[in-house]
Amino acid sequence: MTEALAAAPPPTGSTTTTATATATATTTASNAVNGSSVRVPLPSAVPKKTQPPPLHPRPELGWHHIVHSEIAAVTAAMRKNARWSLSVAGQDYNAGLPLPPHYDFVRDSAVASNSTNSNNQQKGLDFVLAFAAVADPRHINNNNANTNNLNSSAIQSQVLPSQSHLSQTQGAYYGANDRVTALIEGPLLAGFARLKARLGLVTDLRDLEPVLLLAPFLEVIKSGDTTGPITGAALAAVEKFIKYRVLDPNHPNLPYAMSVMTHTAANAKFEASDPASDEVVLTRILRLIRVTVMSEAGQKTLDDKAICEMVETAFGMYFQFRVSELLKRSAEQTLIILVQVLFERLSQILKAKDQTDRPKSSNSNETTDAATLSAPAAAAASDIMRSLKSRQQKGESETVFASSKGDLQPASTADDDAPVISIADSISAQASHSDRPEVVSVGHHHDNSDDENNADLEIKLDGSDDVQKPRADEGSPENDVDNTNEQQPLLENGTADPKHDESAPPAKSPAIADQQQTTGHRVFAPFGLPAILELIRVLVTLMDPRNRNHTDSTHRFVALTLLNVGVEVGGRSLGKWIGWGYEVELERLTSGGEYVMTDEDKMALACKDLVVNELIKYLFQILQNLNMTYNSPPSSNNMTLLSYILRVLLTLFQTSRHYLKFQFEYFLDWIMSKVDAGVVSWDVNETALSSRTENGETIRPSSVTGTNRVSVASIGQQNVAGRNVLVAEARELLLETMVQCCRIPGFFTELWVNFDGDEGCRGNLYEEVVRFLSKHTFPDATPGGPVTMINHQVQCVDGLMLLLKHIWERRVGGEAIVTTPLADSLYREPTPEELLSVKLRKRLLSEGAERFNVNPKDGIRFLQDKQLLPTPADPHSIAIFLKTTPGVNKKLIGEYIAKRGNEDILKTFIKLYNFKGKRLDEGLRLLLESFRLPGEAQLIERVVENFAEGYFQAMEDTHDHHIADQSSGFVLAFSIILLNTDQHNPQVRKRMTPEDFQRNNRGCNNGKDFDPEYLRAIYDAIKTNEIVMPEEHEGDLGFSYSWKELMKKTETMNPLMTAPRGSFSKDMFAAVSAATVAAISYAFDSSEDSLTLQKAVVGFHQCASIANLYHMTDVLDNVIISLSKTTGLLKDHGKLPPERKLDAQEGAPGAAETPVRVDPWAVEFGRNYKSQVACVLMFNLAAEYGNSVRAGWKNIIDILGNLFLHSLLPASLLTADNFIRRGALIPRLKVKEKAPAPRKESGGGFFMSLTQLLGVGGNDDDDLTPTAEELDAERNTFTCIGACRIEDLFLDTRFLEEPSLQILLSTVVQASFTSTKLSQRSSQASLFPNEKNSQAGGEKTGETTQLLNQDGEAVAKPKYSLSVAFYLELLINITFHNRDRLRVVWPVAFELISKILIEGNLEHPPLLERAVVGLMRLLIRMVHKEDMLPQVFQAIELITSLPQETISVVAEQLMAGFLQLIKTDPSLILRYPKWDAVLHLLSSTSMHFEASRFSLEAACILVSDGSNSSLTADNFGDCVDLLLSFVTSAGGVILNVGATAGSPDGRAAAMSPRVSQKSLHVQAATERAIKALEKVFSLNAKIPGLVTSGSIGRERTWFAFWLPLLSGLGQQCYNPGKEIRQYSLTLLQRSLLSKELETTVLTPKANAAGVVEDVTTSTLETGVDCFENVLFPLLEELLKPEIRKLDASGMDETRMTVAGLLSRIFLQYLNRLLRYKDLTGLWVKVLDYMNRYVNAGGSEFVSEGVLESLKNMLLVLSDQKVFESNTHNLGTVTWQHIDKCYPGLKEELFPSKGVTDAKATTA
Repeated sequence: MTEALAAAPPPTGSTTTTATATATATTTASNAVNGSSVRVPLPSAVPKKTQPPPLHPRPELGWHHIVHSEIAAVTAAMRKNARWSLSVAGQDYNAGLPLPPHYDFVRDSAVASNSTNSNNQQKGLDFVLAFAAVADPRHINNNNANTNNLNSSAIQSQVLPSQSHLSQTQGAYYGANDRVTALIEGPLLAGFARLKARLGLVTDLRDLEPVLLLAPFLEVIKSGDTTGPITGAALAAVEKFIKYRVLDPNHPNLPYAMSVMTHTAANAKFEASDPASDEVVLTRILRLIRVTVMSEAGQKTLDDKAICEMVETAFGMYFQFRVSELLKRSAEQTLIILVQVLFERLSQILKAKDQTDRPKSSNSNETTDAATLSAPAAAAASDIMRSLKSRQQKGESETVFASSKGDLQPASTADDDAPVISIADSISAQASHSDRPEVVSVGHHHDNSDDENNADLEIKLDGSDDVQKPRADEGSPENDVDNTNEQQPLLENGTADPKHDESAPPAKSPAIADQQQTTGHRVFAPFGLPAILELIRVLVTLMDPRNRNHTDSTHRFVALTLLNVGVEVGGRSLGKWIGWGYEVELERLTSGGEYVMTDEDKMALACKDLVVNELIKYLFQILQNLNMTYNSPPSSNNMTLLSYILRVLLTLFQTSRHYLKFQFEYFLDWIMSKVDAGVVSWDVNETALSSRTENGETIRPSSVTGTNRVSVASIGQQNVAGRNVLVAEARELLLETMVQCCRIPGFFTELWVNFDGDEGCRGNLYEEVVRFLSKHTFPDATPGGPVTMINHQVQCVDGLMLLLKHIWERRVGGEAIVTTPLADSLYREPTPEELLSVKLRKRLLSEGAERFNVNPKDGIRFLQDKQLLPTPADPHSIAIFLKTTPGVNKKLIGEYIAKRGNEDILKTFIKLYNFKGKRLDEGLRLLLESFRLPGEAQLIERVVENFAEGYFQAMEDTHDHHIADQSSGFVLAFSIILLNTDQHNPQVRKRMTPEDFQRNNRGCNNGKDFDPEYLRAIYDAIKTNEIVMPEEHEGDLGFSYSWKELMKKTETMNPLMTAPRGSFSKDMFAAVSAATVAAISYAFDSSEDSLTLQKAVVGFHQCASIANLYHMTDVLDNVIISLSKTTGLLKDHGKLPPERKLDAQEGAPGAAETPVRVDPWAVEFGRNYKSQVACVLMFNLAAEYGNSVRAGWKNIIDILGNLFLHSLLPASLLTADNFIRRGALIPRLKVKEKAPAPRKESGGGFFMSLTQLLGVGGNDDDDLTPTAEELDAERNTFTCIGACRIEDLFLDTRFLEEPSLQILLSTVVQASFTSTKLSQRSSQASLFPNEKNSQAGGEKTGETTQLLNQDGEAVAKPKYSLSVAFYLELLINITFHNRDRLRVVWPVAFELISKILIEGNLEHPPLLERAVVGLMRLLIRMVHKEDMLPQVFQAIELITSLPQETISVVAEQLMAGFLQLIKTDPSLILRYPKWDAVLHLLSSTSMHFEASRFSLEAACILVSDGSNSSLTADNFGDCVDLLLSFVTSAGGVILNVGATAGSPDGRAAAMSPRVSQKSLHVQAATERAIKALEKVFSLNAKIPGLVTSGSIGRERTWFAFWLPLLSGLGQQCYNPGKEIRQYSLTLLQRSLLSKELETTVLTPKANAAGVVEDVTTSTLETGVDCFENVLFPLLEELLKPEIRKLDASGMDETRMTVAGLLSRIFLQYLNRLLRYKDLTGLWVKVLDYMNRYVNAGGSEFVSEGVLESLKNMLLVLSDQKVFESNTHNLGTVTWQHIDKCYPGLKEELFPSKGVTDAKATTA
């Protein structure tokens, strides 16, 4: 059992490693059994650079020791076995048993001495030898010698020609004296003794003949007298000799020794004991085969015959009945290794052919002729070809073996169908007596009673025509060899007697015999193509479903295993071999029969036929008949068989599909049709996908799934929902096979180019495969429950992932196509344009066929419109269309061509068929396979009549005269149709006999009878095979027809172009993108594990990458939309939470505190892991491939809006800077909730109290404390949103191309206005939740308000989205990031801002404020760009045209922004044509407390000094008014504060904090007023410059500059603010007395000629205008009661000050006034005002002050003698007025003068 366990092979999976491990185990076991102490010492240190270890170890022990050790082990085992020793001792050599031959040690010693001794030393030895030769008594018995021993001198003469003279002079046989020694030792032990003696004379291993070394061991192995342990020891020794290279692989005579050894091992015999021990020996035999074939010696010296014997031995042990599973596995492993070795050799041969254009039948170490096979190999090849030809002539499809060793044992009755290559249990012919033990024989027995069932498993290398029983007349040598068990000697001339020699290699055929002897030298050919071809034939035979000898599943399992191993090892080489066969076939056709095939060509052609025509057909036929459905459940064997066949086919197509194009198509079709059978699945065509992605609709299931393609695997099959549905295991196997196909490099491109782009293929295989995978990613809707499981969907997702990977890896075009040499020379890769043209043509043809099936005329007209049929259509083109176009209804074809008027089409259609060489029934069958006969007899007659005409014309040129004329053919054709109905109609009870058929056709052949044999052949064919339309039938009939059609296509096929790359990727992806994205999206949604989810994520990313690469915007939009829906962030968020503080977000300060409430919407998102992954992926794809996003922006923007409403965005997106403060929170439009309806008060009592106590219906969910799980979910939401990098998305918009950028901007604008969401919430958007509804009380909330446009038409005022402020800020930020493309982004941004400012009105103040801020920020960025000035002016015009109500709402931010704008470019107002509107805007905000500080500063900048000043002569007055407006507004503030303080409420709240706040307001307003006054006064200095630069005259100077300034200051002298009044009076006085006034107005100027003007007495020059236009109006205003009320306590003081101002100015201007002609009138007015001020009332202090001013003025005038002048008579007027108003004043001022004046007056 130790040996058996050591020899047991591991599982079949690993081949090479298993073989090595088995060989090592074998060596160990054999050493243990034999007692050998050979050990290979391990090196102490392994060098850094070492060669890889050899397959077998190299011992450091010398070969002498190894051989002697093995001799000792075997002989010890022989002597140890008592039973064997007794049997040997009891043998009677006189009874005819062979005697051991004599070994002449003296001779060998002499030969050995000749090489070392000198001639003198040799003379003495020669004398002794001569005497020994004369005196030897055995010499006289030479004629009675035994000639059947491997150690005879005859063998030496054969293998050692140099020593043949010794064998001719010396005897070699025992006499009577040697019989005693033989009886004592035995012939087997004597052989070892002779070997030991010979070894003592050999010093070099090459001097020892391999056959002499192996001879005693092989004698033990082949002897039936030994026991199992002895045979095992001999086998172990031979194995060790091979492994340890004791047998030199390079020895010239090793091939013969290996042949003998192989044959001996294959025919080993030993006495049977217990089954376990016997199987140990059999396992050693298998192990020896493995070691031999894998060794260097075996690779170099085994021939085709030896390999075939090894294969046959292993098959025999595997198929043997009643053997253990362990031995079967060992035999299987041996077969696997043999197959591996053979197919490796095939690779070597084909590589040699590629280098030399001719095959080499030997390996690279052998020197063989490259042009032809060696003689033995050529003979073996010829034998194989003759066998193939014989089989083809006989019509046999199975492949058989001819035994090289004998006949097979009949199969056991327990398993009659099992092919058995026997390990004989029967007693040998020599052991037929009861006293002989049972003998176990490896090989074949000689009982020929029943070998028919097993003959097809025999290795055949001869040319026998009768492959089952060799014919005696052929003189086959094996007929004699196999009929004897006697050991015969070799002849002296070195050739074996074929009738008696069993030790020499059996002469299987003349070809193999040539290996042993040639005319002058030995010719040897290692195994090669013949053995490989024979192995393939064996395996194909085992797969033939019609061979009843091999219906057992075990046969098929092992054959499929070996086929798979062979294709795995040498599949590509097998494909080359098949291609070689196609080349040979092509050369034969093109050469016109002149091409002469070599043996290699014949074998290549045979290999092509075996694989292409038989193997694949058998595999598909078995698949077709397997039970795999729920209606017919499969057995375990069926499922295993299915798995094996799929694996073999897949491996074959992976490696050898170059010339298996249509077989590959058939395979894929079969998989899809089987999986789709009976399944109701979703329709994933692109139209449905488009509607789903755009409208969000669900995909509707199709009726019963199935592609539009007509599948060859389901011809005639009724695809009924729920029937013929595959079981889950079978479905999984088929889907996995499809996915494995997808893993073939270049698989999808191959489908696209070779099938979709080939008009010879029915459909678009690439699209169908992808649609198939996409379809089965979704669950099905099959009646009775879905059949698609999760693992099936995952498999399909894997296939789609491989598709995307394939397209992405081959995105770069222009790579060379990889094809076979034949394809390279004849075919080229089509361009993408050509391929799309072919696809278009196929699609149009398919649509034309569909139209033809509905209405033939419409179909033909459609094809003509598409230029697929000529106009007018000729019969030939229509016939071609009907015959070659798939999808045309076969029944309709028959009706159409048989219709009256279509006779020409019918005749042309029939002429398309080739009837030459066919019987009438065969031609009729060929025709009726393409369409169904019509039902009317007249139409049938027309078809048959035209057929008879066409058939007779085709047969006229042949020598077939069975049909006399056309009418005879017509009659016989009708008779055949009737016969077909008679034989196969189930309603016919009495069927026609052959005689009846002949009787019915008597005299119908032009008055004569048809040939009876001809009619009988027709009858038999019809009876056996019904004429039907195979497409409408299932089973073998439909399969045979489809396969026949497939083989017809292969005759004219283009070889499959493998892995064309790159240039087709765009079209490939475009064709299936919608289905692929839909499938991946569903896989993402339905994923139940992270791995599937990750696959879907990768799939989405690859789809987006490919779409971006090829600018497929619709695909990328589809991806974005799918992901956005998966996030769940688009759904209605219900009740919005309160606005979150910035520090409440994750990671921000203050986030550590537990919030009082959580947002349910955010919690729901945080709980959904898929939604979070989809969200991150969506934003990353948008950021990475934004250039290709179009419609997807809408969903992204909507999601951002929802995130904003729930305050889930990063802080940088929730806040925005304005001109007042940084980081202001962007407001959202508040939802004004409807007031809840008042609840009716229910009665009090206990129930109400209990309700209030329990809180039933009283508490809101918002008041509940959030759980830890909810807090974690919300935290996950913040983490996810942060991972989306939304800020980077819009920062990267500067890299977007213009189309995508424009769409993004327009999408943001569209998202800002919506009425749907607001109406759904039944609320109106407002920024102030407590604001009263501005609409009428009777209006419904949420209704659209009507506005009027410029034409007076009613337009709907838009409703804003709740996130409109966020969208606005987003739009502005995008505009900022694209400052270099302002011409692109500005119009969109300005449109939204202007719409908000113009149409928004006062409903949403914060929104208006954000719009103004955004606009001003944009203007600040744009003002430096000269090309954008028109847009800047347009925006300024928009601002200046806003209603005052709007300006008042946004005044602060507006003015702050305007100030920044002015600071950025102070000259902007000068360039703006409507500067007055800007000044008006600034003036309008002077009354706004917060805005006035910014507007004042802006105004000051406008009138500042410098070149950028906006002050001009034209706007001087306006600038003055602007500045003074701030003074006036300050007075209004003071007045308002005073009014509030004076009211009762104000007095009551005097101590309120608001009082101090108002005081601050007053103070600020006063400061602004003082600043404005200072700026006004500063304008004095600018007036001379303006006058000079503009050459302005004095009069205009007065009215344009001074009058506005002085009158404005005068107006502020009665401002409610006391400080303002006082400062105004000061500035007024300074202005009136300023040098600038004097130089520009009061002083004459020199004209252009330099002449100074004369002084005039005008009001201007005299200064009278200052009084009339400035001082007098001021005095008048101060006298008004309402002015005094402005500041009752301080206005009197102002009056006094103004009166003093009047006095001072009059006196200052007195010299000029004296020139005024009406000075008297002016003086009277002064006196009048002084009098009125004295008497105006108020405090006495004011009256006294005014009076004092009057007195001072009178005194000054008197001192200057003004009163004494008679020019104006001022004295009289003055004193009259004084005396009237102030009696006694004159006396008081002028006492002495007053008397004189009084007298004068009296006089």
